[in-house]
Amino acid sequence: MPPTLYRKYRPQTFAELVNQQHIRITLQQALVQGRVAHAYLFAGPRGIGKTTVARLLARAVNCQRRQPDGEPCNRCPTCQAMLSGSALDIIEIDAASQTGVDNVRENILHNARVGPTLGQFKVFIIDEVHMLSLAAFNALLKMLEEPPAHALFILATTEVHRVPATIISRSQRFDFKRLGVQDMAERLNRLAQQEKRQLADGVAERIARFAHGSMRDAESMLGQLFSFQEAVINREVADLVLPRSNEEVVAEIMAAVVHGQAAAAMVAFHRYCDEGGDIPVLAHELVLAGRTLMLASVDPTLLDQVLDDQQPAHVQELRSLVRLGSTERFIDLVEALTTAERQLQRSTFLELPVEVALIRGATFGQPADTDRASPETKTSPARPTPPEPPAGQPKRANVTKPLPLAMVQQAWQTVQKKLNGSQPSLRLSLQQATIKESKPGLVVLEVPFALHRQRLTDPKHRQVLEQALSKVLKTPFTIEVVTSNGAPPRAVQPGPAKKGDPESGSDLWEKIVASFS
Repeated sequence: MPPTLYRKYRPQTFAELVNQQHIRITLQQALVQGRVAHAYLFAGPRGIGKTTVARLLARAVNCQRRQPDGEPCNRCPTCQAMLSGSALDIIEIDAASQTGVDNVRENILHNARVGPTLGQFKVFIIDEVHMLSLAAFNALLKMLEEPPAHALFILATTEVHRVPATIISRSQRFDFKRLGVQDMAERLNRLAQQEKRQLADGVAERIARFAHGSMRDAESMLGQLFSFQEAVINREVADLVLPRSNEEVVAEIMAAVVHGQAAAAMVAFHRYCDEGGDIPVLAHELVLAGRTLMLASVDPTLLDQVLDDQQPAHVQELRSLVRLGSTERFIDLVEALTTAERQLQRSTFLELPVEVALIRGATFGQPADTDRASPETKTSPARPTPPEPPAGQPKRANVTKPLPLAMVQQAWQTVQKKLNGSQPSLRLSLQQATIKESKPGLVVLEVPFALHRQRLTDPKHRQVLEQALSKVLKTPFTIEVVTSNGAPPRAVQPGPAKKGDPESGSDLWEKIVASFS
């Protein structure tokens, strides 16, 4: 079976590395000056060359005819043994499958006591080192504190925050950067030429974008495309392997959201779903589009620096929408879309998180004027306002469209978390309150006992709850509280504040409400 592309064309010299110049230069200088450390920690996302650089360094320190610039010759007996995988002086350990202290003692501690057979160093490469157990880390730490002169340790991890600080402090840390689209595309085109194939315009860039900075993933995708016996890999062939690009759908949906047309956004999204579109892929592209709007609203020049992973034409379409919203609104939109993308991982109904995010984005901070309203909204007659409530009932906010119940429930959870920490005396009542019903301008809370209802309907408490919920939903709301049997709230007359009462005074309530801003 022929080797995969990323194994067949794994860089054999530092010069062949894609990007990572800061690491390449530092390591080569250490080799030239003979100042190689006893332990290195390589941190960064998967598939960007950590293990490749570790093997390069292991080969370079043991090379018998190392080049003046620190490059391994790849021809001496030591280099050949390491390239073929038969060298006894390089020991690779997968910490994900060998997490215990016994494996560390057997594979590292015992082997480290024995000198190298051919080269100058015995090199230990520990991949996914963050997976080691605490006992294994303690055993490794002892070795790093008093390493043998002939031992070199190279630790690689994708989650450096899980590596103990004691291990990090005894290693030279190198942070690998995620690869850029253009750098990856250039390498993919070179690999295609070496394989006597050709990539049509835009295919390499498309592969790089879907790989999200991982060169290994990009080369795996390219290998799948090479399984087709086509001399030129065009867009039609790429569509068979790569997720479909959704620029037109994303542009249509985002335009509807920014214009406040939730129904139009739903139509475009459901049409995409009915055609068999990949919802997680679309959700990710919507997040990127929201990010584009957010950054462009701050400073259009930011797009030239950070958005090399999107098509220029698509970015230009989004630029035209920036003037229709504020930075705050685009931040809310990005947060809603990011939440939806995260919820997709555990949702059994994939459409729902995206639907909620799009509706929320379309209703966030809608302007009072009709400049940005849809044509249908401009010509339709005004809806009647809700009738005035009976005396003694709270006056409802003048809102004519109900918000989705799921959106209101999520907003109520945010309010609960905020007020739980600031008002201990209300904590139990807040925890017992659930959203029973959502109407235009009114939210009905349900509590099990009259005591909770009395606390929440106290005028000063009600005001804080209404202001907090309105700030989260970006829409004015009033609150009604009922008990489980549906009893309406009783009017509670405010009494004088007691001395030492932690809930007395308007300053505290103003601080609580301000925290939602």
